[in-house]
Amino acid sequence: YLAEWGKTLTGRIETISYEELPDRTELPAGTYIFTQRDELLPVELDLASRVWDQLGHVPGVRLLNDPRRAMGRYELLHTLHREGFNEFKAVRATEDPGKLQYPVFIREERFHTGTLTDLLQTPYELQQSIGDLLLRGWRRCDLLVVEFCHTADDQGIFRKYSAYVVGPTIIARSILHSRHWMVKSGTMEVDSHRAKEELEYVKSNPHADWLRGAMDTAHIEYGRIDYGLKGDQPQAWEINLYPTLVAPSWMAAAGSDNRKALRRPSRELFFRRFHEALEAIDPKPARGGTVSPTKVPIHTPADLKRRLRADRRRERLRTFHRTTTQRLAGWPPIQPLWKMLRPLVSRLSGVAARVSRPS
Repeated sequence: YLAEWGKTLTGRIETISYEELPDRTELPAGTYIFTQRDELLPVELDLASRVWDQLGHVPGVRLLNDPRRAMGRYELLHTLHREGFNEFKAVRATEDPGKLQYPVFIREERFHTGTLTDLLQTPYELQQSIGDLLLRGWRRCDLLVVEFCHTADDQGIFRKYSAYVVGPTIIARSILHSRHWMVKSGTMEVDSHRAKEELEYVKSNPHADWLRGAMDTAHIEYGRIDYGLKGDQPQAWEINLYPTLVAPSWMAAAGSDNRKALRRPSRELFFRRFHEALEAIDPKPARGGTVSPTKVPIHTPADLKRRLRADRRRERLRTFHRTTTQRLAGWPPIQPLWKMLRPLVSRLSGVAARVSRPS
C-alpha cells in the first residue's frame, strides 16, 4: 500500500510486530491500530492488552481496536445473530450443533482461510467432516460450524460486499461477483456492468448506517467487514482486523489487465477516501511529516516473556504437525489406512460431541 497508493504516508506509518514487542522498552507516540486480535494466542492477547494499557494514559497517543473488547470471529457471529444483525448462527465444533439449520460448513475460528468443507447437508456429513479434519491435524477447539446463508440473486450470482472502518469513518471498498457460494478473488466474474455496479456501491456507500452499528457492536475501530445481502438485509460474514489492502505482486499479476482496468475507478475512489480517513485519525503529524519522536516507556514482565516463548513454540509444533499430517493424508500409499481410520475417528468425534454437550 505504501509503495503504491499511499506513498505520501511513507515515514508516517510504522509497522510493529507482536513478536518484537517484548523486546521493546519504548514506543513512539502516535496513533496505534491493534490488528490481528482474532489470530493471537491467549498469551499474545495478554501482551497486547498490557501494551494498550501502558500507551493509553499518555497524551498524544490514540488507540484503535482494544484487544480486550474487539471481538473475534466466534464472539462476533454469535453476538450479531443474538442482536438481530444476522439471520444465521455459528457454533464451535465443541458445542451442540443440534439447533443449527442445514446446510452448514466448517471453517477455522482464528484464521482467514475460508471454508474447510463443502456445504454439509446432514448431521452425519457434519460428523464425517469433523472426523476428517481431526485426522488431518486440526483440533476440534479450533473449528466453527456455520449455517449457510443463501444470498444469490435469481441469476445465481453471489455478491461479497466489503467495507472498511477507520475510526469513525465507514468506507465502501468493493463487490466481488461469483457463481460459487464461497466468493473469492479466484472465482470472481468481472465485466463492464459489474464494474459499474461496484463503482456505484463505492460512491454511494448504501449500508453505512448498518455497518456502523455492526462495527460498534463488535467494538472494532479498524478493519474490513465482508458481508452479503439477503433480500435488502445485510448479513456479516466476518470482520478482518488485518485485511489485505493491496494484493501481493504475484497475485496481482494473475489478474487480467482488462479486469484491472474495469475496476480501477472504484479502487481509486476507495484509496482516496481511505487515505483521508487515515489522515483524520492522526491529524497532527510531527514537523516534516515523520513519525513522532516522542517516546513512551513500556515494560513486559519476565514471566510473560517466558510464557510467550513457550506458547509460541507449542504453536509452531501444532502447525508443523498439521502441515505434516495433511501431506501424509494426500500420499497414495496411505489412502487405504485413511479410509479405515476415517469412519472410526468420525464415530469417536460424535461421541466426544455428545459427552461435551452442556447440560
